[in-house]
Amino acid sequence: MSVLRLSLSASRARKITHILSNETAVRIMDALDEESKSESVLSQELDIPLSTVHYNVQQLVSVGLLLSDEFTYSSKGKEIRHYRIASKYIVLSVKPSFPTAEVVSGSALALLLAFGITFFSQTSTPSASFDQLSSAEMVRVASEPIVSSSPAVWPWILVGALSVLLSFVVVWFILRK
Repeated sequence: MSVLRLSLSASRARKITHILSNETAVRIMDALDEESKSESVLSQELDIPLSTVHYNVQQLVSVGLLLSDEFTYSSKGKEIRHYRIASKYIVLSVKPSFPTAEVVSGSALALLLAFGITFFSQTSTPSASFDQLSSAEMVRVASEPIVSSSPAVWPWILVGALSVLLSFVVVWFILRK
């Protein structure tokens, strides 16, 4: 399920509501609900002039409500684009809201990954077997302090998780305007 969330104060929301106030644009989106179609197929199905379909499709593409990710070739070799709906649901809000659930779940996943790597890196087994050591070497090895030879990875994962969180917040503030 694809959801497009917009604040009413965003200029993109105003463009989208303006385009969706056009009955032809809404009919085109309804026709594209199940499968992708070309402009000429939409024109025939909806009994609308091709130029009107083209104009409305371009308006819907410009605001990101339609996508064109596939094409075919006509008998004359011309590329024919097929369009599909980009977002199934459009949610408009009065105030811009911070997507708390996505941030918390992403941060929790990053922290869980960091702790998991830390746990598994600390439970590594020594490379030499005690069966291969003489009794004098066993006493020496047993008296030495245990030092992990692997570098600590979890601080870097934590820094990466915090960087992702910070970049998410920065992008949210930029897109909010």
